[in-house]
Amino acid sequence: MQFSTIVLAALSLGSAIASPVGGFAPFNSAASKVANVKLIVGQEANRINSWASGVPNANTIASVKKSLVTIRSNMNQLVETVSPLESAAKDSLSKEQIASVKQFQNDIKDIFVNLESVGNSVTNSNFDKTALSQFNPDLQSALTSAPLVSANVLAFINLAAPSYATYSYWYPSLIQIDALISIIINLNLKIYIGLGIYL
Repeated sequence: MQFSTIVLAALSLGSAIASPVGGFAPFNSAASKVANVKLIVGQEANRINSWASGVPNANTIASVKKSLVTIRSNMNQLVETVSPLESAAKDSLSKEQIASVKQFQNDIKDIFVNLESVGNSVTNSNFDKTALSQFNPDLQSALTSAPLVSANVLAFINLAAPSYATYSYWYPSLIQIDALISIIINLNLKIYIGLGIYL
């Protein structure tokens, strides 16, 4: 009786070690944060795209600035949340987590697509150099966060769930975001030296 109890306990312990119920906790936090940021960035992107397509005025300038601050703040938080993913080990995800890896990557792709949209809207808008000088620091910070998020997630997926990698779908947006960062930096230089020349 005592022997059977010991054997059962050992088997139970072995199963728990092989398939941890909780999986990799940082992934749960990252997936939740990514889903939340996707909604926020999407909402703010729609607002900015609408304001940027119209005739600029004091109200729209203030509104765009506010939305960009919101996006920047959430992207910076996202960088912090996905950073612990680098500590993942092979086979550290639970079955439930594995099942959500695809949606996790899709959510990140949506974030990058909307960031690209915001960058294009602002840099191609009719806002004057004074307004752009207010927008660009927050926009640049938000866009610069994207490669940092991508690098952490790629390292995580390649180690913990390589068979479920779909991150190549967000490469086009990431390339455009990188180009937009360069445009904004050049635009800032021209604004600061007073040339008033726009790309």
